[in-house]
Amino acid sequence: VTLASSSAPIAPGDLLRTGQRLAGQRENLQKAISTLVKREEQRFSAKLSEVEASTTSTARATTGVTVVSVAIVLILVWILLRSILQRVQSLSNHFAATQDLSCVEPMPTSAVADELDLLVEASNRMLRGFRESRRHLVEKEFVDSILQSLRDSLLVLDRHGRILRSN
Repeated sequence: VTLASSSAPIAPGDLLRTGQRLAGQRENLQKAISTLVKREEQRFSAKLSEVEASTTSTARATTGVTVVSVAIVLILVWILLRSILQRVQSLSNHFAATQDLSCVEPMPTSAVADELDLLVEASNRMLRGFRESRRHLVEKEFVDSILQSLRDSLLVLDRHGRILRSN
């Protein structure tokens, strides 16, 4: 066997030794590559474990923060609703305390100036209107009773001389 670039013949024993040497180098390269791959796999596995641990701890922390936040929001909503319901109950109790609305005093308004204060103000206006109507009714009944008890005729005139009432 001769190589194209050289004119000297190669002995079959040399060719066999060269093949064995190349096969040995190939095995050594495969072992080195295998060792490097194993080392990189171990390094990758270690990094992956660190990332998984970090991700797990981050997920736990995020879950904890979320649970605490939801609990805080629920507590605040409960406190707010309780405050609102107490004010509504106070208004209801104020008017339910007596059957005669003429005895009920106006409710004080709070410094909040919210919808419930508007309701309290409207209730107070309604109460004032009721009292005014009641006062006019009592006055009219009183005047009517006086007019009915008189034996002589009586004319009630306004300042312009128009007749307002008569018996």
